[in-house]
Amino acid sequence: MIEETIDGLGRRAIKTNTHERSKKLNREHNQEKRSLEHRNQKIGDEKNEQLAIGSTHRSSIEAREP
Repeated sequence: MIEETIDGLGRRAIKTNTHERSKKLNREHNQEKRSLEHRNQKIGDEKNEQLAIGSTHRSSIEAREP
């Protein structure tokens, strides 16, 4: 949407919705970023849990060896 306005100096200026469009794109980008961060955090937590389980398993095997 383009509106024709008169600025404070009496000149005609073109006012667009660029700012609104930019805010919307930033909002969408930030939402995608949060989603990816959440997904990566979840994957990291799962890997850490698997490592901890593996470490505990190795420790118990080593403890049983003479």
